Amino acid sequence: MKRSEVGELAEQLTSFISSDASEMVAPFLVKENIKLTITKKRKTKIGDYRPPHGKVAYHRVSINGDLNPYMFLLVLLHEFAHLNVWNQYKRNVKPHGLEWKKEYKQLYHQYTSCFPEDIQLVIEKHLSNLKATTCNDSFLTKHLMHMDIKDEIQLLNELVPGDNFEADGRMFQMIKKRRTRFLCQEITSKKNYLVAGSAVVNRLNK
Repeated sequence: MKRSEVGELAEQLTSFISSDASEMVAPFLVKENIKLTITKKRKTKIGDYRPPHGKVAYHRVSINGDLNPYMFLLVLLHEFAHLNVWNQYKRNVKPHGLEWKKEYKQLYHQYTSCFPEDIQLVIEKHLSNLKATTCNDSFLTKHLMHMDIKDEIQLLNELVPGDNFEADGRMFQMIKKRRTRFLCQEITSKKNYLVAGSAVVNRLNK
């Protein structure tokens, strides 16, 4: 492991996470041969992991670049847990099974000091009832996003059927809940969409 390579990578990461966290993440990226891609905001996911495959000999992790430092780091740890599980079990276990949950919790506890105490309490609650995707945990999403948004956060699952709301510059009406997602209709096009309840929205009528 080249110290110059790790140091340069750690410095680049400080644009997205704290310096303390970046000094822990950078050596792991180099050691495990991970290609980290910072993407623009994606509507369908905030991070993903893909293992080596065919001629691609390295692990691939992508994270949305619009996340605040705490959310960014937590999603990164989520994907690192997938990598650790892959290294041990390949495809022989469920993607978000007991093995992944164990790895995710262990990784978080290595990084606990990188999170403020009030956020630690929120994450501990999140870890006690892990879901497949970090962004589907409404309690976690609302508290972590509050770290960089001063106004009150409004989540889709706090609206009632018939409420109009704005998201990504488009106007919708919430129709009804379907399991963990909500059926919403775009007002101008009349097209229907299934949207995660943890989506941050701007309610237009109260």
